[in-house]
Amino acid sequence: RRAAGFGRAPPGMSSIYFDNQLPVSEPGSVRCVAWSKGEGTPFLAISEGHSVRIFREEGEELENYKQVGRCSCTALAWHPISKVLAAGWEDGMVTFSGPQSSSAREDREVHRDAQILCITFNPQGSRCVTTDANGVVGVWKTDQKGMLSQMCHYRKSGSHDKVIFRTMTPTGEPSLDNPPFFFGGELGVIYLADDFGLCSERNKIGSPLMMLEYFHQRDMVVVITRSAILVQFGLDAEGKVINETKQKLSCGPQPEKFQGVWAGPGLLASSSHESIVHLWNLADDESYIMSLQGVDDRNTLAGDKVTSIDFNPRKRVLACGTRAGRIVQWRCSTLAGLPKSENNWQVLPVISATDCAIDKLSWGPGESLLHVKTERNNIILSEAQLNTTVQPPYLAVQTAPTQVLLYHLERQTRSIITPGFRVRGLSLGGSFVMLWNSKQVTVHEMEGHGLGVSPHSGFSRESSPIAAAVLIVQGMERQIAIATGAKIEFTNLQGHTQRSIQFSQEVEGCPLCLDVNGAYLVASTTMNVIRVWNVSRAKEQLKGAPRKFVDGRNDASLGEIRSVRINADGNRVSLLVDQRLGPGGAHGG
Repeated sequence: RRAAGFGRAPPGMSSIYFDNQLPVSEPGSVRCVAWSKGEGTPFLAISEGHSVRIFREEGEELENYKQVGRCSCTALAWHPISKVLAAGWEDGMVTFSGPQSSSAREDREVHRDAQILCITFNPQGSRCVTTDANGVVGVWKTDQKGMLSQMCHYRKSGSHDKVIFRTMTPTGEPSLDNPPFFFGGELGVIYLADDFGLCSERNKIGSPLMMLEYFHQRDMVVVITRSAILVQFGLDAEGKVINETKQKLSCGPQPEKFQGVWAGPGLLASSSHESIVHLWNLADDESYIMSLQGVDDRNTLAGDKVTSIDFNPRKRVLACGTRAGRIVQWRCSTLAGLPKSENNWQVLPVISATDCAIDKLSWGPGESLLHVKTERNNIILSEAQLNTTVQPPYLAVQTAPTQVLLYHLERQTRSIITPGFRVRGLSLGGSFVMLWNSKQVTVHEMEGHGLGVSPHSGFSRESSPIAAAVLIVQGMERQIAIATGAKIEFTNLQGHTQRSIQFSQEVEGCPLCLDVNGAYLVASTTMNVIRVWNVSRAKEQLKGAPRKFVDGRNDASLGEIRSVRINADGNRVSLLVDQRLGPGGAHGG
């Protein structure tokens, strides 16, 4: 593990990237890559040779879920809600397995002896569509436990490697439960089908499809062909093509290397191994470019080319991998509406990730994970926020992913703590400092005028990941509050749970941020609910009613809480909040 190199960094930047090299024996043989959905405990699945392997974000393999087949795996997709992985194989086998699958399931009949090309789930995860090289399209009933049962299948001429669900009805009503789907491929014919055995040709484009997407807000199909034609069309209530437009795109000298992603509702970002990224605003029929030239002061990307592209809708960051192994990122700076020009994008520090061309760049769930695939290696790149905490006379500052500086403000003495793991959070209490990450906690005791630091205790939490933790010291009483799953657990310094506070996952969400100040503990949740307790007594007491961070007039969200702090009297809470647009994800555009 090492920190990834930076270009120019803005003043006050408080994060650093570091990489975890995946133990892949033949990086060039990695064919498919897929991140799990949802931020809780992210997993990365890769197909290497005849096997499918699953890794944690730190690069640790889940060996119990490794699959080894008779041939190569050619398609991967995670269930949109649970940690169930669908895999398609070269011989037509489809398998369902993974950490939340009740048991491994497989089917060899629907796609017998034909390579699986595509696996796509509907937004609710109740249907799955698989396609193969012989033109067979399978429709499956699925659930969060990995159930797999065939509903129907279709056979059409040519191979079909593109599938997208139609998540809006012609009347403008969202259709997320069991929506119909479009599919197409090498012959340029686009079909509309459902899970009842109804399938019909809807448009004949006449050129192989490079991209098939769906503009959810306008119920429009968006197609990019191998001949660099952008086609848009809708369907009326009878299924007839309406509002069709065609436009020749400028894709440089290598249009066959076109890559495109949604960068917002109706905003398409694309590149074809050029030094520029095109952004096409389909709603307003406008476009602009962003260039690698001049990204940093020294113009170190002169002559470099974009080889891969991906967008993170939560972070609103467009990331590009380059031929020279660097990652260039632009963050959307508009609070409302789409970015109308390159002036609405803020360039972030350039990351030197590897020394060869980046073949594929994939954002993980959440905001901090990127998978980088090259012919020589597979890397999980992780952004770590550098933490600080103060409780006079002590100040603790994280100076590296695995290093913390402890400073005595009055004596001006310092000490370095290296816990041996990536630190995600710090907490000070009395003469103790606590360091933690999602899997472990260590407590150190400060002693003497020279600010000596010695290990006091530590424990791991492999089965219940830690979202947040704070150290609570009341006189001689010492305990740790740990947010994990849908509860806050109170433990002693050795990690033994003494009691817990349960949250309603459906109504309140799961605790995500914690802070303690004197006698008061505050928590915010994944649904932006704020709760405060008095923890000065043997049993904590809830102070006031839980509050939700929404607009009191219409209950509209005011943003996502990223950090909470409480004052010593327990009557004021400060928040750091991200204001965001709705994500333009798979069905959002």
